Parts: sequence; structure tokens; C-alpha cells
Amino acid sequence: MKKTAIIITFLIVLLGLPFAAKAASENNWAVDVYIPANQTIEDNYVRAGNTFDVRGIIEGDLIVGASSLDITGKVTGDVLAAATNIKISGEVEGNIRVAGGTVNIEGKVGKNVNIFAGTVNLSPDSEILGDVTIWAGSVNMKGLVHGSVYGGAGSVIISGKVTKNIEFRFDGEDKFTSSLLTVTSDAEIGGNLNYYSDNEAEIDEEATITGVVTKHEPTGIGKATRGLLDSIWWIGQIANIFGLLVVGLITVWLFGKKTKEITSRMLKNPGKQMLLGLAILILTPIVGFILIFTVIGFPLGIIILLLYGILLYISTVFFAVFLGEKILLTIQKKKKEISISWSLLVGLLVYIIAVDVILWSGSFLGFLGGIIKFIILLWVFGAIFYPVKQKK
Repeated sequence: MKKTAIIITFLIVLLGLPFAAKAASENNWAVDVYIPANQTIEDNYVRAGNTFDVRGIIEGDLIVGASSLDITGKVTGDVLAAATNIKISGEVEGNIRVAGGTVNIEGKVGKNVNIFAGTVNLSPDSEILGDVTIWAGSVNMKGLVHGSVYGGAGSVIISGKVTKNIEFRFDGEDKFTSSLLTVTSDAEIGGNLNYYSDNEAEIDEEATITGVVTKHEPTGIGKATRGLLDSIWWIGQIANIFGLLVVGLITVWLFGKKTKEITSRMLKNPGKQMLLGLAILILTPIVGFILIFTVIGFPLGIIILLLYGILLYISTVFFAVFLGEKILLTIQKKKKEISISWSLLVGLLVYIIAVDVILWSGSFLGFLGGIIKFIILLWVFGAIFYPVKQKK
């Protein structure tokens, strides 16, 4: 599904903000969490970290933000998680609501499942007693679902058993794609199969479908809305270029010398600069909101958050100047001083075309584009505040 990965990335970040805040306040955002099989937590478990390996029992809800989550134990409540990789092979008695890059369900779920992901796999051993809602790039369903299945995806393969209805949307996909929905010979569908697509589904003759199979054209909220969103997206990109150019010219006019200083040190310890940028990105809004809730620090908190928002926006300007300068130095024949305005213009055009246009043209490339933009943001943030040793 077009731009699915970008939407998913946004959701992951949105869901992860409270986790990041809690983690940063406790100075434990980089920890690995391991709950052994012989351990029982008699309460809700809320925490952020790097990796989570849950083999014990959690008698409550599990709410985590992490790079990876692996549940082989038991959760008596709900699971709410945002992570790059999520694997649930244990038992969850409540609901599962997760967002991630790859989500694998291999165990038993007592209630409903809601998933936003790039890739979703329901293994042959998975059993879900409630309904399933999936919004993903690709879906592979091999398990047992006692309820209904709803959602939207780029491609879906059904080879498991669903006792009730299935409805998937493939709105706005490429008409020249061979098939987006595949139903294999092992599939058993106890209700109706509805799908919205320009493409015909591939349904094996030996597949068992009790209800009616209905193909719907992706009209109305599907094709028309997606076309409108695409038009708005392109208009937004054009406006973004001119907006950044104007703001960038004002920035380099006001802080020309400082801009040069920042871009000139971006290649000095970029790894350390990114770590510093990550810390600033997480801790600054936390400090700002804490100050807002104090009487004396309220004005300072507002100023910090305003400056934080401004830096988020103009970080692209600093990187554009850096990128443009490197490009112009490479192609020019005579070694001479590069205009900071020309560096901004060239760098900004290359950045927008490469990251926002080309990389947003497909789901995988879109996900890669989101990662690149996040890394650039960390890099610039770190370079702005990176300490410089003064010469005696």
C-alpha cells in the first residue's frame, strides 16, 4: 500500500513518545529487559527499553516501547507495544494492540488483535479468539481466527482458517500488479470474503469459502480519497521546498557564520554527534514540559519548546547547506569559496528529490526514507550542540 510504511513509522513514533519520556526520566532507555520463566509480575508492567524478552508471567497489562519484543511467557491482560520487531509465541489472555516493522503472532490470544506494521505473519500455531484488524504492507495468514478479519494491505496471503468474514482494502494500488489477494487451497473461510481492489484475487479451487466472494471497485473513500491525498502530498512537497528555501535564506542571512561553523564540524565524530542529538531530541521536550508545570519556570519552558520546534524545522536547512557545499566542491573545477546561498539551494533540491520524492515512491523505500530523515535530524541536532575545543 502506497506510503504505508511512512504512516506506520509515524504511528510507531507517536506511540513511542510516552515510552521515551518515561524511559528518559528513569535513565533506562538503553537497557535490555529479561523476565525469566520462573518470575511472576503481579501488576501491570510499563516500561521502555532496547530489547524485551518476556518468558515469565505478567498478571496485568504489558505496555512497552522497544526495538524488539519477544513474548514466550503469559500475559493475563492486554499487550500494547511499539517496536521494530515483535514476536508473540506465548499466551495473551486480553487484547493485542501493536505497531511495528515486523509482527509475528505464533501463540494464543484471548480477545482481539489490532496491528499496524510493515509485515504481519500469523503462524499455523496462532489462535485468536476475537476479531483481527490489520493495516500493513504485507500479510501472511496461516493461523486460526475465531472472529472476523478487517484491514488494508499491499498484499495478503490467506492459507489459514477464519470462522467469520474477511474484508480487505487494496485501494489505489497499481492496476498492473498481478494479484494483491491470494487464497490458497488450505484456506477455510466460514463467512463472506469482500475485497476492494483493481485486481482480481487468486482463489484456489480447493479453498473452502462458506459465504460469498465479492470484489468491490476501489471507489469513493478508496480511490478518490487516495487520489486527493496524493495530490495534496505533491502540493505539500512543492510548498515545502519553497518554504524551506525562504526560511533557509533567512537563517543563513541571520546566522551565516554560525551556520558555516555547524556544517564544517558535521564530519567530526558523527557517531558521537548522533548520540548527543538523540539525547537532546528526547530530553528537551521533557525538560520543557516539566518547567511549564512550575510557576517560576513557565516562561522558560514555553521558550524552550518554541526553540525546540524551530530547530526541528530548520535542521533540514543546516543539512542542505552541508550537502550542497560538498556537491559544489566536488563538481567545481577551480577551488574557490562556495556561496552559502547556493549551497542551500543545491543541497535542498537534492535532499527533497532524493529523500521525499524517490524514497517515498514505494513502501520499502519510503520506510528507508523515514530512517534517513531521522538519522539526519539526530546528526544535525548533535552537530549544533557538539562541544568545540577552543584553541589557546
